[in-house]
Order: sequence, then structure tokens, then C-alpha cells
Amino acid sequence: MYLVSLIFLVTLNLANLSTPESKGDLVVKIQNIEHVNGKIIVKVFTKEKDKMDNPYLQKSIQISGKEIAVVFKDLPFSEYSILAIHDKNDNGKLDHSFGFPAEPLGWSTGWRFSLFSGMPTFEKTKFTFSATNNKILIPLK
Repeated sequence: MYLVSLIFLVTLNLANLSTPESKGDLVVKIQNIEHVNGKIIVKVFTKEKDKMDNPYLQKSIQISGKEIAVVFKDLPFSEYSILAIHDKNDNGKLDHSFGFPAEPLGWSTGWRFSLFSGMPTFEKTKFTFSATNNKILIPLK
């Protein structure tokens, strides 16, 4: 009986040893919001979901000021790409004019569309989310 109790206690103590967390809360702070009309749409992409119309996660937040924070809870630590859009007319999508974005947006790496940059890709816009890198600032332009 003593041996069984000892094995149980050792097993219990091993199970309670602290292990590194594999998830955390990602805080995305959006800046340079021009006005409070519409909403902010924040899309999170993984390498496997690297399409503008197919995000891994997405949140739509009512604008309350010139900057807001959006939190994604219990997100696995990994590489992600984030797109923030100021959906001025609240139609749920990024509007375009002559093929270019017609609403302010920003990417997780500060990537900007230009004639020479090509289209956004996961590799161009990715960042590493970890326990020590859990906040990201995205200015809209």
C-alpha cells in the first residue's frame, strides 16, 4: 500500500510540473483610425489559410475612437499574418477602386501595396506570435 501511495504522489507531482504554455492571448492594436463610421475588421491568416477570403480567424469591432485593441484569446503560438481593414461603409468587405483598396488597411508587418511590391503573401506579412511577442501594432493607411 505504501508503494502504491508513493507512486501516486510521484506521478501527481510530475503532472503538476510547470510546462511551457502553447497558447496565449494576442492583442492587436489598430491605430490611425480616421473616423468612427463603420467597423474594423481584423483577419488572422496561417500559412495554410493564406487567402484574403479564407482567414483562420476574423473579428469585426465597432469603432469607438482613433485606436482600438482587438484580442484573440487562447491562440496557439505560431506564425500568423494579420490584416486590419477600416470598413467605412460597414458592408463587411474591403472595397476597391480601379483594382486598388479604397478603404484604409494595414498588415502585421507594415507591408504596403505598390506597383513593385506585388500582392500580399503570407511570407511578406507574417510575424511570430509567442509568450514574449504577444502584442502587435497595425497603423491603418
